[in-house]
Amino acid sequence: MMQIPIVKEETLKKFPELREVLGKLDGKITDEKMRKLNYEVDVNKKDPKQVAKEFFCKKKG
Repeated sequence: MMQIPIVKEETLKKFPELREVLGKLDGKITDEKMRKLNYEVDVNKKDPKQVAKEFFCKKKG
């Protein structure tokens, strides 16, 4: 199953550029992968920016 980004409308109003950025993730990340990324941030206390960067670098390579 693919992960669908969920964002509050209030957040999109505050950061309208998120709509385009999140659109790029559509169909590109599975639930399992999203859980692993969240685990890295929530449990292993990694920096979210670093986790995202590593994810996108692996996708390109």
